[in-house]
Amino acid sequence: MSQTKILIHNAHIYAPGRDWNPGWLVIDGSRISLMGSGKLPTFAAGTFTETINAGGKILLPGFIDLHTHGAMGHEAMDASEEGLREMARFFAKHGVTAFLPTTWTAQGNVLQKVVETLVKMIGPLPDGATILGTHLEG
Repeated sequence: MSQTKILIHNAHIYAPGRDWNPGWLVIDGSRISLMGSGKLPTFAAGTFTETINAGGKILLPGFIDLHTHGAMGHEAMDASEEGLREMARFFAKHGVTAFLPTTWTAQGNVLQKVVETLVKMIGPLPDGATILGTHLEG
């Protein structure tokens, strides 16, 4: 299967130490491989699987939530794989690209079940944010 290569141009890009308007960037698979400001360079025909004209809209890096107990009626303490998937989809729709599901103080056997479930879920989730690990609170 070939890897996607996406060009986003005519965007207002905010990134660490940068405020480019207009700006452009190239996404190779899941990584940003090139980015720049001003006029779009010339690329060979067929270089990109998709080209997106951002129409001057703002383009930001994804957010990372280091402390979240839950979303959409689900929480980390449920130890539910489907609940975690739904949380991940919700976060991705709101600009969060990765997160740490957070526990609260509980008995050891309860925390063990939660952590075992979370460990199985670590990594990127389809159509959702990436679970980075677990934030043990309490």
